[in-house]
Amino acid sequence: MYVLLSLNFQHPFGEYTSNMPHHHCILSCFGCVFALMFLLFYVVLPRIFKHYFDKNNWTLNKELCNLILLYLASCLTNWACVLLTVSPDYDTLTYFARILSFTFTFNLLPVIVVMLIQLVLSMVQKFVITKQTEPVKSIDWFYCANGRAIDMDDILFFFQNRNYQSIYYVSDENIAEEKERRSMKTLLEMMDAYPQFKSCHASYLVNTDKIECSVTECGEKKLKLIGYDKKLNVSYKHRHDFDQYLLNNRK
Repeated sequence: MYVLLSLNFQHPFGEYTSNMPHHHCILSCFGCVFALMFLLFYVVLPRIFKHYFDKNNWTLNKELCNLILLYLASCLTNWACVLLTVSPDYDTLTYFARILSFTFTFNLLPVIVVMLIQLVLSMVQKFVITKQTEPVKSIDWFYCANGRAIDMDDILFFFQNRNYQSIYYVSDENIAEEKERRSMKTLLEMMDAYPQFKSCHASYLVNTDKIECSVTECGEKKLKLIGYDKKLNVSYKHRHDFDQYLLNNRK
């Protein structure tokens, strides 16, 4: 539409075309021809050469090459249209230079402007998305037998004493405890989806995110948890796997 209107108002080929009968229709043909060229490069060819025009593999160099080819093809078709409809005198190099300028102004420039607008809008959209508040973190709960729900991030460790377990967790900045009847095997199966919980002893399942430091006392390795005064033993059987896990998963 821009090309059709601009050509009829600007008369890039001089007064000669203005005095021609049906000169508006003739000038409008240039807009129609460019529309066909645009469809060829941005609709037809992408469907034929799907791999080359794949959006996932599209680069700035490909876009520039596509624009250059569109420009050259538009120059040739515009020159042919001028020779057929306006005047055969346009076969000189001087008039061909005018065709180059005309094609850039009325054909290529609008495409570049539209692409720049799309680029700016895309950048603004990305900026707005990054400025949006992050979604609320989903909370995973550990449900006790008595119905109490404990946030997984608040759990310090599980302690197994025969068939009973003690769950130590943070509640209102204090250390709370819940007792349940459950085997360690069952607990390990339940906590398999939470890799931050790691066995450091046959009787302990520890939330590694709560480890403050590890110390060695009397040849025995122990863990100091955040907010918990007592230290937890790390058995020799679990020491290697536990150390390897901390090395790979903690900064």
